[in-house]
Amino acid sequence: MGGHRGRPTLAVGMLAVLLVAGCGAAAERSAQSVADDFLHALGNPDAAAACALLAEQVSSDLESASGRSCEAALLALHLPAEPVVSVRVWGTEAQVRTKADTVFLHEFASGWRITGAGCEHQGERPYDCEVGGP
Repeated sequence: MGGHRGRPTLAVGMLAVLLVAGCGAAAERSAQSVADDFLHALGNPDAAAACALLAEQVSSDLESASGRSCEAALLALHLPAEPVVSVRVWGTEAQVRTKADTVFLHEFASGWRITGAGCEHQGERPYDCEVGGP
């Protein structure tokens, strides 16, 4: 009987790992879906749809910095709208990469929203973003 005592613990542990992996995959799909919608809106161009996917503070900051509506400011930036090549999620933060861009997202109570777009890696320094930031 002593040899079977560890099996329930092992099974529970394996189930927990599978659930966490499943949650991670679901978060990646959700973040990618929002990024795909944002990039698609930029490429069409449907600036109103793209602005609707920005975090509220990012949209406000964009309007303040440009002196324009969110839609006019986004159209003036000419952000690249390429397919997603990778997605990484850390809790409520996500990074989505295309060949020419890095997009950052945060998961709010209302869902994933874009917090940075048009971002370029700067080596040891933080990303430089056209819209928001990481």
